[in-house]
Amino acid sequence: MSQPHFRRDEAVASTDPSHAPATTTPMLVDVDQIVPYDRNPRRSPNDKRDELKAYIRETGFNQVLTITQRPDTDHPELYMIGVGGNTRLRLVQELWHETGDAHFQQVWCQFQPWTGETQTLVAHIQDNDLRGELIFIDRAIAVQELRDMLEAEAGQSLSQRALRDRLAERGYPISRTMIGWYQYTVDTLFPLIPALLQTGMGRPTITKIYDLQKAFGKAWQSLDLGEAEAANNLFEQTLQRHDGEAFDPDRLRRDLEEELSVSADCDMQRASLEFGGALHGRSNTEIETPSDTNRDDTARTAPETGQSAGAPDTHAKQCEGSDSGPPHRNDSAEDSRTARPGTTDSCPIDEEDHAADVPSPAATDASLPRDLKSLRSRAWTLASRIAQGSRLGDIVLPIRDGLGFLVGPVALETQQSWTPDVGRRALCVWWHLATLAEQFARHGRACPYMPDTWRQRRIGDAMRQARDGQQAFSQWQWQQADRDLFADVPPLEPNDLGPMLYQNWAESRWHDWIRLVETYRAIYRTTGDAPWGDDDARR
Repeated sequence: MSQPHFRRDEAVASTDPSHAPATTTPMLVDVDQIVPYDRNPRRSPNDKRDELKAYIRETGFNQVLTITQRPDTDHPELYMIGVGGNTRLRLVQELWHETGDAHFQQVWCQFQPWTGETQTLVAHIQDNDLRGELIFIDRAIAVQELRDMLEAEAGQSLSQRALRDRLAERGYPISRTMIGWYQYTVDTLFPLIPALLQTGMGRPTITKIYDLQKAFGKAWQSLDLGEAEAANNLFEQTLQRHDGEAFDPDRLRRDLEEELSVSADCDMQRASLEFGGALHGRSNTEIETPSDTNRDDTARTAPETGQSAGAPDTHAKQCEGSDSGPPHRNDSAEDSRTARPGTTDSCPIDEEDHAADVPSPAATDASLPRDLKSLRSRAWTLASRIAQGSRLGDIVLPIRDGLGFLVGPVALETQQSWTPDVGRRALCVWWHLATLAEQFARHGRACPYMPDTWRQRRIGDAMRQARDGQQAFSQWQWQQADRDLFADVPPLEPNDLGPMLYQNWAESRWHDWIRLVETYRAIYRTTGDAPWGDDDARR
Protein backbone atom coordinates (compact mmCIF):
# COMPACT_ATOMS: atom_id res chain seq x y z
CA MET A 1 0.00 0.00 0.00
CA SER A 2 2.92 2.30 0.61
CA GLN A 3 4.10 1.68 -2.95
CA PRO A 4 1.12 2.71 -5.13
CA HIS A 5 3.02 2.54 -8.41
CA PHE A 6 4.16 -1.06 -7.86
CA ARG A 7 1.04 -3.04 -8.70
CA ARG A 8 1.32 -6.79 -8.30
CA ASP A 9 -1.71 -7.55 -10.46
CA GLU A 10 -0.04 -6.54 -13.70
CA ALA A 11 2.53 -8.60 -15.60
CA VAL A 12 5.40 -6.19 -16.09
CA ALA A 13 8.43 -7.46 -17.98
CA SER A 14 11.91 -7.02 -16.62
CA THR A 15 13.73 -4.15 -18.27
CA ASP A 16 16.87 -5.22 -20.16
CA PRO A 17 19.86 -4.04 -18.07
CA SER A 18 21.89 -3.42 -21.22
CA HIS A 19 19.34 -0.71 -22.09
CA ALA A 20 18.87 0.86 -18.68
CA PRO A 21 16.28 3.66 -18.56
CA ALA A 22 17.40 7.28 -18.30
CA THR A 23 14.88 8.17 -15.57
CA THR A 24 13.59 6.68 -12.34
CA THR A 25 11.58 3.64 -13.41
CA PRO A 26 9.70 0.85 -11.57
CA MET A 27 10.38 -2.63 -12.91
CA LEU A 28 10.21 -6.33 -12.16
CA VAL A 29 13.71 -7.85 -12.25
CA ASP A 30 15.12 -11.38 -12.00
CA VAL A 31 17.09 -11.66 -8.75
CA ASP A 32 20.05 -13.12 -10.64
CA GLN A 33 20.27 -9.90 -12.66
CA ILE A 34 21.16 -7.89 -9.54
CA VAL A 35 24.47 -7.82 -7.66
CA PRO A 36 25.13 -6.31 -4.21
CA TYR A 37 26.80 -2.93 -3.93
CA ASP A 38 30.52 -3.65 -3.99
CA ARG A 39 31.38 -0.81 -1.55
CA ASN A 40 28.75 -1.75 1.00
CA PRO A 41 29.79 0.11 4.20
CA ARG A 42 28.35 -2.63 6.38
CA ARG A 43 31.11 -5.21 6.87
CA SER A 44 29.97 -6.80 10.11
CA PRO A 45 27.61 -9.79 9.91
CA ASN A 46 23.89 -9.25 10.45
CA ASP A 47 22.97 -11.06 13.67
CA LYS A 48 19.32 -11.17 12.53
CA ARG A 49 20.12 -12.73 9.16
CA ASP A 50 18.62 -16.15 9.86
CA GLU A 51 15.52 -14.60 11.41
CA LEU A 52 15.05 -12.32 8.40
CA LYS A 53 15.53 -15.20 5.97
CA ALA A 54 12.92 -17.29 7.77
CA TYR A 55 10.49 -14.35 7.68
CA ILE A 56 10.97 -13.87 3.92
CA ARG A 57 10.58 -17.61 3.33
CA GLU A 58 7.26 -17.56 5.19
CA THR A 59 5.73 -14.28 4.01
CA GLY A 60 7.47 -13.66 0.69
CA PHE A 61 9.52 -10.67 -0.35
CA ASN A 62 7.27 -7.63 -0.36
CA GLN A 63 9.78 -4.80 -0.38
CA VAL A 64 11.02 -2.70 -3.28
CA LEU A 65 14.77 -2.66 -3.95
CA THR A 66 16.48 0.43 -5.30
CA ILE A 67 18.83 -0.51 -8.12
CA THR A 68 21.20 1.38 -10.39
CA GLN A 69 23.98 0.73 -12.91
CA ARG A 70 27.38 2.25 -13.47
CA PRO A 71 27.59 3.77 -16.95
CA ASP A 72 30.97 2.17 -17.69
CA THR A 73 30.24 -1.27 -16.27
CA ASP A 74 31.86 -4.37 -17.77
CA HIS A 75 28.62 -6.25 -17.14
CA PRO A 76 25.74 -4.35 -18.74
CA GLU A 77 23.55 -7.42 -18.21
CA LEU A 78 23.50 -6.77 -14.44
CA TYR A 79 22.01 -4.16 -12.16
CA MET A 80 23.52 -3.18 -8.79
CA ILE A 81 21.89 -2.30 -5.48
CA GLY A 82 21.67 1.49 -5.39
CA VAL A 83 20.54 2.26 -1.83
CA GLY A 84 20.48 -0.36 0.94
CA GLY A 85 19.04 -3.84 0.55
CA ASN A 86 22.26 -5.82 0.07
CA THR A 87 21.41 -8.38 2.76
CA ARG A 88 17.81 -8.70 1.59
CA LEU A 89 18.96 -9.27 -1.98
CA ARG A 90 21.34 -12.05 -0.92
CA LEU A 91 18.60 -13.73 1.13
CA VAL A 92 16.02 -13.76 -1.64
CA GLN A 93 18.67 -15.02 -4.08
CA GLU A 94 19.50 -17.84 -1.66
CA LEU A 95 15.82 -18.73 -1.30
CA TRP A 96 15.34 -18.76 -5.07
CA HIS A 97 18.27 -21.15 -5.60
CA GLU A 98 17.41 -23.32 -2.58
CA THR A 99 13.69 -23.71 -3.20
CA GLY A 100 13.16 -23.02 -6.90
CA ASP A 101 9.99 -21.22 -5.82
CA ALA A 102 8.98 -18.76 -8.54
CA HIS A 103 7.88 -16.30 -5.87
CA PHE A 104 11.58 -15.63 -5.21
CA GLN A 105 12.70 -15.49 -8.84
CA GLN A 106 11.77 -11.86 -9.45
CA VAL A 107 11.57 -8.80 -7.21
CA TRP A 108 10.03 -5.38 -7.66
CA CYS A 109 12.65 -2.68 -8.00
CA GLN A 110 12.92 1.02 -8.62
CA PHE A 111 15.70 1.85 -11.04
CA GLN A 112 17.52 5.13 -10.38
CA PRO A 113 20.07 6.55 -12.83
CA TRP A 114 23.68 6.52 -11.69
CA THR A 115 24.64 9.56 -9.58
CA GLY A 116 28.35 8.89 -9.10
CA GLU A 117 30.61 6.84 -6.81
CA THR A 118 30.66 9.21 -3.85
CA GLN A 119 26.95 9.93 -3.90
CA THR A 120 26.13 6.22 -4.09
CA LEU A 121 28.38 5.39 -1.13
CA VAL A 122 26.87 8.28 0.84
CA ALA A 123 23.38 6.94 0.12
CA HIS A 124 24.33 3.50 1.43
CA ILE A 125 25.87 4.96 4.60
CA GLN A 126 22.75 7.05 5.21
CA ASP A 127 20.48 4.04 4.69
CA ASN A 128 22.48 2.01 7.20
CA ASP A 129 22.43 4.92 9.65
CA LEU A 130 18.65 5.11 9.43
CA ARG A 131 18.42 1.40 10.22
CA GLY A 132 21.00 1.68 13.01
CA GLU A 133 23.03 -1.10 11.41
CA LEU A 134 26.52 0.41 11.20
CA ILE A 135 28.98 -0.17 14.02
CA PHE A 136 31.62 2.47 14.64
CA ILE A 137 34.47 0.79 12.74
CA ASP A 138 32.28 0.16 9.68
CA ARG A 139 31.33 3.82 9.51
CA ALA A 140 34.92 4.90 10.14
CA ILE A 141 36.18 2.77 7.24
CA ALA A 142 33.37 4.05 5.01
CA VAL A 143 34.22 7.68 5.80
CA GLN A 144 37.88 6.93 5.09
CA GLU A 145 36.88 5.45 1.74
CA LEU A 146 34.78 8.53 1.00
CA ARG A 147 37.82 10.64 1.79
CA ASP A 148 39.95 8.64 -0.64
CA MET A 149 37.35 9.05 -3.38
CA LEU A 150 36.95 12.79 -2.80
CA GLU A 151 40.73 13.29 -2.72
CA ALA A 152 41.00 11.39 -6.00
CA GLU A 153 38.35 13.68 -7.49
CA ALA A 154 40.11 16.78 -6.17
CA GLY A 155 43.58 15.59 -7.10
CA GLN A 156 44.90 16.57 -3.67
CA SER A 157 44.64 15.65 -0.01
CA LEU A 158 41.77 17.20 1.94
CA SER A 159 41.90 18.76 5.39
CA GLN A 160 39.25 17.81 7.91
CA ARG A 161 37.41 21.04 7.23
CA ALA A 162 37.45 20.52 3.47
CA LEU A 163 36.28 16.93 3.89
CA ARG A 164 33.51 18.04 6.24
CA ASP A 165 32.33 20.65 3.72
CA ARG A 166 32.36 18.25 0.77
CA LEU A 167 30.45 15.61 2.70
CA ALA A 168 27.89 18.22 3.76
CA GLU A 169 27.44 19.20 0.10
CA ARG A 170 26.56 15.59 -0.62
CA GLY A 171 23.98 15.41 2.14
CA TYR A 172 26.11 13.74 4.83
CA PRO A 173 26.88 16.29 7.58
CA ILE A 174 29.61 15.23 9.97
CA SER A 175 31.77 17.24 12.35
CA ARG A 176 35.52 17.66 12.00
CA THR A 177 35.93 16.08 15.40
CA MET A 178 34.12 12.91 14.34
CA ILE A 179 36.31 12.80 11.23
CA GLY A 180 39.29 12.87 13.60
CA TRP A 181 37.90 10.02 15.68
CA TYR A 182 37.24 7.95 12.58
CA GLN A 183 40.78 8.54 11.32
CA TYR A 184 42.30 7.62 14.68
CA THR A 185 40.22 4.44 14.80
CA VAL A 186 41.11 3.31 11.27
CA ASP A 187 44.77 4.33 11.19
CA THR A 188 45.83 3.56 14.77
CA LEU A 189 43.44 1.07 16.37
CA PHE A 190 42.20 -1.10 13.51
CA PRO A 191 45.61 -2.70 12.81
CA LEU A 192 45.93 -3.52 16.53
CA ILE A 193 42.47 -4.60 17.74
CA PRO A 194 40.38 -5.49 14.66
CA ALA A 195 38.39 -8.19 16.47
CA LEU A 196 37.38 -5.87 19.30
CA LEU A 197 36.32 -3.11 16.93
CA GLN A 198 34.26 -5.53 14.88
CA THR A 199 32.30 -6.58 17.97
CA GLY A 200 30.82 -3.09 18.06
CA MET A 201 33.26 -1.11 20.19
CA GLY A 202 31.97 2.45 20.30
CA ARG A 203 33.36 5.93 20.65
CA PRO A 204 33.31 6.08 24.49
CA THR A 205 35.63 3.09 24.76
CA ILE A 206 37.81 4.38 21.93
CA THR A 207 38.09 7.68 23.81
CA LYS A 208 39.31 5.80 26.89
CA ILE A 209 41.94 3.98 24.82
CA TYR A 210 43.13 7.26 23.36
CA ASP A 211 43.38 8.84 26.81
CA LEU A 212 45.35 5.83 28.08
CA GLN A 213 47.70 6.06 25.10
CA LYS A 214 48.34 9.74 25.70
CA ALA A 215 48.82 9.20 29.43
CA PHE A 216 51.24 6.33 28.84
CA GLY A 217 53.39 8.56 26.65
CA LYS A 218 53.42 11.33 29.25
CA ALA A 219 54.31 8.91 32.06
CA TRP A 220 57.07 7.45 29.87
CA GLN A 221 58.57 10.91 29.45
CA SER A 222 58.13 11.73 33.15
CA LEU A 223 60.10 8.61 34.05
CA ASP A 224 62.77 9.59 31.50
CA LEU A 225 62.56 6.26 29.67
CA GLY A 226 63.68 7.43 26.23
CA GLU A 227 62.18 8.24 22.86
CA ALA A 228 58.44 8.66 22.37
CA GLU A 229 58.50 6.07 19.57
CA ALA A 230 59.54 3.41 22.07
CA ALA A 231 56.60 4.30 24.30
CA ASN A 232 54.21 4.15 21.36
CA ASN A 233 55.66 0.80 20.33
CA LEU A 234 55.18 -0.66 23.80
CA PHE A 235 51.64 0.73 24.06
CA GLU A 236 50.70 -0.87 20.74
CA GLN A 237 52.11 -4.24 21.77
CA THR A 238 50.21 -4.09 25.05
CA LEU A 239 46.94 -3.04 23.42
CA GLN A 240 47.27 -5.74 20.79
CA ARG A 241 47.35 -8.40 23.49
CA HIS A 242 43.82 -7.35 24.45
CA ASP A 243 42.30 -8.06 21.04
CA GLY A 244 39.84 -10.93 20.78
CA GLU A 245 38.58 -10.78 24.35
CA ALA A 246 36.03 -8.80 26.37
CA PHE A 247 37.67 -5.41 26.66
CA ASP A 248 38.32 -3.92 30.09
CA PRO A 249 39.99 -0.47 30.11
CA ASP A 250 41.01 -0.94 33.75
CA ARG A 251 42.83 -4.15 32.87
CA LEU A 252 44.63 -2.39 30.03
CA ARG A 253 45.65 0.36 32.42
CA ARG A 254 47.05 -2.17 34.89
CA ASP A 255 49.05 -3.83 32.12
CA LEU A 256 50.41 -0.45 31.03
CA GLU A 257 51.41 0.37 34.61
CA GLU A 258 53.21 -2.97 34.83
CA GLU A 259 55.10 -2.13 31.62
CA LEU A 260 56.12 1.20 33.13
CA SER A 261 57.24 -0.52 36.32
CA VAL A 262 59.41 -2.99 34.43
CA SER A 263 60.83 -0.40 32.01
CA ALA A 264 61.68 2.08 34.77
CA ASP A 265 62.75 -0.59 37.26
CA CYS A 266 60.47 0.94 39.87
CA ASP A 267 57.72 -0.45 42.09
CA MET A 268 54.10 -0.59 40.95
CA GLN A 269 53.05 2.18 43.31
CA ARG A 270 55.43 4.65 41.68
CA ALA A 271 54.37 3.55 38.18
CA SER A 272 50.69 3.85 39.14
CA LEU A 273 51.20 7.35 40.57
CA GLU A 274 53.00 8.52 37.44
CA PHE A 275 50.37 7.02 35.17
CA GLY A 276 47.49 8.42 37.23
CA GLY A 277 49.07 11.86 37.25
CA ALA A 278 49.48 11.78 33.49
CA LEU A 279 45.96 10.49 32.97
CA HIS A 280 44.37 13.23 35.07
CA GLY A 281 46.59 16.06 33.93
CA ARG A 282 48.85 16.29 36.96
CA SER A 283 52.58 15.94 37.28
CA ASN A 284 54.03 13.75 40.03
CA THR A 285 54.38 16.73 42.37
CA GLU A 286 50.82 17.88 41.66
CA ILE A 287 49.37 14.55 42.78
CA GLU A 288 49.59 15.75 46.39
CA THR A 289 47.94 19.11 45.60
CA PRO A 290 44.82 18.45 43.50
CA SER A 291 43.81 22.11 43.66
CA ASP A 292 46.80 23.01 41.50
CA THR A 293 45.67 20.81 38.60
CA ASN A 294 46.50 22.33 35.22
CA ARG A 295 43.08 22.51 33.60
CA ASP A 296 44.43 23.13 30.13
CA ASP A 297 46.12 19.74 30.22
CA THR A 298 43.25 17.75 31.71
CA ALA A 299 42.50 14.63 29.70
CA ARG A 300 38.90 14.13 28.63
CA THR A 301 36.87 11.15 29.73
CA ALA A 302 34.30 9.35 27.63
CA PRO A 303 31.19 11.55 27.42
CA GLU A 304 28.85 8.57 27.24
CA THR A 305 29.92 6.36 30.10
CA GLY A 306 26.91 4.09 29.83
CA GLN A 307 27.99 2.47 26.57
CA SER A 308 29.99 -0.73 26.61
CA ALA A 309 32.53 -1.94 24.09
CA GLY A 310 30.02 -4.28 22.53
CA ALA A 311 27.22 -1.75 22.04
CA PRO A 312 27.13 -0.07 18.63
CA ASP A 313 26.91 3.72 18.56
CA THR A 314 24.05 5.50 16.89
CA HIS A 315 24.82 8.05 14.23
CA ALA A 316 23.09 10.78 16.20
CA LYS A 317 25.37 10.30 19.20
CA GLN A 318 28.46 10.21 17.02
CA CYS A 319 27.73 13.52 15.31
CA GLU A 320 27.03 15.66 18.37
CA GLY A 321 29.87 18.00 17.53
CA SER A 322 33.36 18.88 18.61
CA ASP A 323 32.61 18.93 22.33
CA SER A 324 32.64 15.13 22.50
CA GLY A 325 35.53 14.44 20.18
CA PRO A 326 39.32 14.23 20.33
CA PRO A 327 41.57 17.27 20.42
CA HIS A 328 42.64 18.33 16.98
CA ARG A 329 45.04 20.68 15.28
CA ASN A 330 43.41 23.77 13.89
CA ASP A 331 43.20 24.53 10.19
CA SER A 332 43.30 28.30 10.69
CA ALA A 333 43.70 31.10 13.18
CA GLU A 334 39.93 31.46 13.19
CA ASP A 335 39.57 27.91 14.47
CA SER A 336 42.08 28.60 17.23
CA ARG A 337 39.75 31.26 18.62
CA THR A 338 36.85 28.82 18.81
CA ALA A 339 38.70 25.68 19.85
CA ARG A 340 37.39 24.00 22.97
CA PRO A 341 39.44 24.79 26.11
CA GLY A 342 41.34 21.84 27.43
CA THR A 343 42.19 20.33 24.06
CA THR A 344 45.73 19.56 23.02
CA ASP A 345 47.44 19.08 19.70
CA SER A 346 48.60 15.52 20.22
CA CYS A 347 45.76 13.64 18.49
CA PRO A 348 46.88 12.14 15.15
CA ILE A 349 44.46 14.24 13.11
CA ASP A 350 45.45 15.82 9.85
CA GLU A 351 45.69 19.43 8.82
CA GLU A 352 46.14 21.08 5.43
CA ASP A 353 49.62 19.66 4.98
CA HIS A 354 48.50 16.01 5.06
CA ALA A 355 51.82 14.71 3.79
CA ALA A 356 53.62 16.19 6.79
CA ASP A 357 51.97 13.60 9.04
CA VAL A 358 53.43 10.63 7.17
CA PRO A 359 55.90 8.86 9.49
CA SER A 360 59.42 8.30 8.32
CA PRO A 361 60.48 4.67 7.73
CA ALA A 362 62.70 4.79 10.80
CA ALA A 363 59.89 6.05 13.00
CA THR A 364 57.47 3.49 11.64
CA ASP A 365 59.96 0.68 12.19
CA ALA A 366 60.45 1.77 15.80
CA SER A 367 56.72 1.37 16.42
CA LEU A 368 56.57 -2.20 15.14
CA PRO A 369 55.81 -5.03 17.56
CA ARG A 370 58.78 -7.12 18.66
CA ASP A 371 57.14 -10.50 19.14
CA LEU A 372 56.52 -12.76 16.14
CA LYS A 373 52.83 -13.42 16.80
CA SER A 374 52.04 -9.70 16.86
CA LEU A 375 54.04 -9.08 13.71
CA ARG A 376 52.16 -11.78 11.81
CA SER A 377 48.85 -10.48 13.12
CA ARG A 378 49.82 -6.99 12.00
CA ALA A 379 50.74 -8.27 8.53
CA TRP A 380 47.38 -10.02 8.16
CA THR A 381 45.50 -6.93 9.37
CA LEU A 382 47.27 -4.58 6.98
CA ALA A 383 46.92 -6.98 4.05
CA SER A 384 43.20 -7.37 4.77
CA ARG A 385 42.70 -3.63 4.91
CA ILE A 386 44.58 -3.10 1.65
CA ALA A 387 42.56 -5.83 -0.09
CA GLN A 388 39.21 -4.52 1.11
CA GLY A 389 40.13 -0.95 0.28
CA SER A 390 41.15 -2.03 -3.23
CA ARG A 391 37.75 -3.63 -3.97
CA LEU A 392 39.07 -7.20 -3.67
CA GLY A 393 36.82 -8.23 -0.79
CA ASP A 394 37.67 -10.61 2.06
CA ILE A 395 40.38 -12.61 0.31
CA VAL A 396 43.18 -12.50 2.91
CA LEU A 397 43.50 -15.64 5.01
CA PRO A 398 45.43 -15.54 8.33
CA ILE A 399 47.97 -18.30 8.99
CA ARG A 400 50.01 -18.94 12.12
CA ASP A 401 53.43 -19.20 10.42
CA GLY A 402 55.26 -17.70 7.47
CA LEU A 403 54.35 -14.09 6.80
CA GLY A 404 51.02 -14.36 8.58
CA PHE A 405 48.65 -14.52 5.63
CA LEU A 406 47.78 -15.97 2.22
CA VAL A 407 45.74 -14.42 -0.60
CA GLY A 408 42.75 -16.26 -2.03
CA PRO A 409 40.65 -16.00 -5.21
CA VAL A 410 38.41 -12.99 -5.79
CA ALA A 411 34.68 -13.73 -5.73
CA LEU A 412 32.99 -13.63 -9.13
CA GLU A 413 30.38 -11.15 -7.94
CA THR A 414 33.16 -8.84 -6.80
CA GLN A 415 34.88 -9.03 -10.18
CA GLN A 416 31.57 -8.32 -11.91
CA SER A 417 31.27 -5.06 -10.03
CA TRP A 418 34.60 -3.69 -11.28
CA THR A 419 35.03 -1.08 -13.95
CA PRO A 420 38.01 -1.77 -16.29
CA ASP A 421 40.33 0.60 -14.43
CA VAL A 422 39.23 -0.63 -11.01
CA GLY A 423 39.81 -4.22 -12.12
CA ARG A 424 43.30 -3.54 -13.43
CA ARG A 425 44.28 -1.76 -10.22
CA ALA A 426 42.75 -4.52 -8.10
CA LEU A 427 44.74 -7.22 -9.90
CA CYS A 428 47.95 -5.28 -9.36
CA VAL A 429 47.16 -5.17 -5.64
CA TRP A 430 46.33 -8.91 -5.66
CA TRP A 431 49.79 -9.73 -7.01
CA HIS A 432 51.53 -7.36 -4.61
CA LEU A 433 49.90 -9.13 -1.66
CA ALA A 434 50.39 -12.66 -3.03
CA THR A 435 54.06 -11.93 -3.67
CA LEU A 436 54.59 -10.61 -0.16
CA ALA A 437 52.79 -13.66 1.27
CA GLU A 438 55.32 -15.87 -0.61
CA GLN A 439 52.55 -18.30 -1.52
CA PHE A 440 53.96 -18.84 -5.02
CA ALA A 441 57.60 -18.81 -3.97
CA ARG A 442 59.69 -21.73 -5.21
CA HIS A 443 60.45 -22.79 -1.63
CA GLY A 444 56.83 -23.97 -1.45
CA ARG A 445 56.58 -23.51 2.32
CA ALA A 446 53.13 -21.94 2.04
CA CYS A 447 51.52 -25.05 0.51
CA PRO A 448 50.76 -26.85 3.81
CA TYR A 449 48.85 -23.79 4.99
CA MET A 450 46.44 -23.52 2.08
CA PRO A 451 42.85 -24.24 3.16
CA ASP A 452 41.19 -27.46 2.03
CA THR A 453 38.86 -25.51 -0.27
CA TRP A 454 41.87 -24.45 -2.35
CA ARG A 455 43.28 -27.92 -2.90
CA GLN A 456 40.84 -28.83 -5.65
CA ARG A 457 41.01 -25.40 -7.26
CA ARG A 458 43.49 -23.92 -9.69
CA ILE A 459 45.01 -21.67 -7.03
CA GLY A 460 46.10 -24.84 -5.22
CA ASP A 461 47.55 -26.24 -8.46
CA ALA A 462 49.44 -23.00 -9.00
CA MET A 463 50.98 -23.09 -5.53
CA ARG A 464 52.04 -26.73 -5.96
CA GLN A 465 53.46 -26.09 -9.43
CA ALA A 466 55.52 -23.20 -8.12
CA ARG A 467 56.79 -25.42 -5.29
CA ASP A 468 57.57 -28.46 -7.42
CA GLY A 469 59.17 -26.52 -10.25
CA GLN A 470 57.12 -28.42 -12.85
CA GLN A 471 57.11 -25.31 -14.95
CA ALA A 472 58.25 -21.78 -14.37
CA PHE A 473 55.53 -19.66 -12.83
CA SER A 474 56.08 -16.92 -15.36
CA GLN A 475 55.20 -19.35 -18.17
CA TRP A 476 51.84 -20.65 -17.06
CA GLN A 477 50.94 -17.26 -15.66
CA TRP A 478 50.72 -15.95 -19.21
CA GLN A 479 49.00 -18.90 -20.90
CA GLN A 480 45.93 -17.08 -22.15
CA ALA A 481 44.27 -20.35 -23.14
CA ASP A 482 44.05 -21.46 -19.53
CA ARG A 483 40.94 -19.50 -18.58
CA ASP A 484 40.21 -21.71 -15.55
CA LEU A 485 43.49 -20.66 -14.00
CA PHE A 486 42.65 -16.98 -14.31
CA ALA A 487 39.43 -17.48 -12.37
CA ASP A 488 41.64 -18.04 -9.30
CA VAL A 489 45.04 -16.57 -10.21
CA PRO A 490 44.61 -13.40 -12.28
CA PRO A 491 47.11 -12.38 -14.96
CA LEU A 492 49.42 -9.50 -14.15
CA GLU A 493 50.35 -6.72 -16.54
CA PRO A 494 53.59 -5.22 -15.16
CA ASN A 495 53.18 -2.11 -17.29
CA ASP A 496 50.09 -1.25 -15.23
CA LEU A 497 51.99 -0.96 -11.96
CA GLY A 498 53.08 2.65 -12.39
CA PRO A 499 50.10 4.45 -13.92
CA MET A 500 47.36 2.21 -12.49
CA LEU A 501 48.68 1.72 -8.97
CA TYR A 502 51.63 3.79 -7.84
CA GLN A 503 50.14 6.99 -9.22
CA ASN A 504 46.53 6.28 -8.25
CA TRP A 505 46.75 4.61 -4.86
CA ALA A 506 45.21 6.76 -2.12
CA GLU A 507 47.69 8.06 0.44
CA SER A 508 46.22 5.92 3.23
CA ARG A 509 46.47 2.78 1.10
CA TRP A 510 50.07 3.59 0.12
CA HIS A 511 51.04 4.11 3.75
CA ASP A 512 49.43 0.78 4.66
CA TRP A 513 51.53 -0.89 1.97
CA ILE A 514 54.72 0.69 3.33
CA ARG A 515 53.81 -0.54 6.81
CA LEU A 516 53.11 -4.02 5.46
CA VAL A 517 56.50 -4.23 3.72
CA GLU A 518 58.22 -3.03 6.89
CA THR A 519 56.34 -5.69 8.85
CA TYR A 520 57.41 -8.32 6.30
CA ARG A 521 61.06 -7.29 6.80
CA ALA A 522 60.64 -7.26 10.58
CA ILE A 523 59.31 -10.84 10.48
CA TYR A 524 62.45 -11.90 8.61
CA ARG A 525 64.69 -10.14 11.12
CA THR A 526 62.82 -11.60 14.09
CA THR A 527 63.04 -15.16 12.73
CA GLY A 528 66.66 -14.94 11.66
CA ASP A 529 65.65 -14.97 7.97
CA ALA A 530 63.59 -18.13 8.51
CA PRO A 531 59.92 -17.06 8.72
CA TRP A 532 58.74 -20.54 7.68
CA GLY A 533 60.85 -22.41 10.24
CA ASP A 534 64.29 -23.97 10.63
CA ASP A 535 64.11 -25.81 7.32
CA ASP A 536 63.66 -22.45 5.61
CA ALA A 537 67.03 -21.23 6.91
CA ARG A 538 68.79 -24.17 5.31
CA ARG A 539 67.39 -23.58 1.85
